[in-house]
Amino acid sequence: MVGKAVYAKLSGNAGVTAICSTRIFPEIATQEATYPFVTYTVDTTRPTDTKDGVSPLDVVTVSIMSFANTNAQAQDLAEAIRTALDRQSGTMGGVNVQSIRFASQQSAQMDFDKHVFVVEQSFDFRIKR
Repeated sequence: MVGKAVYAKLSGNAGVTAICSTRIFPEIATQEATYPFVTYTVDTTRPTDTKDGVSPLDVVTVSIMSFANTNAQAQDLAEAIRTALDRQSGTMGGVNVQSIRFASQQSAQMDFDKHVFVVEQSFDFRIKR
């Protein structure tokens, strides 16, 4: 469910699409994908239980990875993603998002085999159920 929100928000953001177009993939990019591109993974879902019912709100942690041929482009893409997501709320891709919080970022790392730079970010999505 949260994947729909991630894709809708990123693919609808001019700053992100100016860098990677709509090359935004769940889990893993397609074989023919060209750099730069984005992948996202739903890592954990934590319910906010109540005493008398099911969780009305889930906190879902999502990892988003920016891939590019240069360190600068990977950093620019990561910054565009952060700007697109951090502290946003509303209905995204049909998903009711109470809020999104930027949680962490790992500096760009070089994949020497593929000659690509990767920046990993983590976001917490609060999803109303």
